[in-house]
Amino acid sequence: MKKLCIATFGMLILMMYSSVLFSQNENMSRTDWLKIKNKDERKMAYTAMSSECQYRFWKDRFVELKQLKWSKDELKHIEEFETFLSENKNTLFPEDKKEREKSMTVMNDFAESWMKKAEEEFGWSKELVYHIVADGELFTDEMLNELR
Repeated sequence: MKKLCIATFGMLILMMYSSVLFSQNENMSRTDWLKIKNKDERKMAYTAMSSECQYRFWKDRFVELKQLKWSKDELKHIEEFETFLSENKNTLFPEDKKEREKSMTVMNDFAESWMKKAEEEFGWSKELVYHIVADGELFTDEMLNELR
């Protein structure tokens, strides 16, 4: 019985912590997100962000990416992805979190052809593509050169 009470109490604290974390992260910026050191906490924080904050997160990410040393054609390809996000903002970042499954289908359809072009025309590795479109971490010219 004592173990059950301790486990229940622990779950209650975790739920309260998650609730506080959720409300704090709903309006989090990418700059604030980058300050979180623990990757699991980063995932939770991103998930807790409002749709508008997630959209701004990726807009900020593309501002950073476009400052790196790309060829003109590579930069144009990155801008195509950024344009896709902007043109499909309401579908990809729906206010109703239940709509996110649909948004992933739209994203996957676009991303498949975009990634194929990146690999075939620019010789980008899967790891480089991942860092561009699926990773919100800081990305530098040194990393870019390493992954080319």
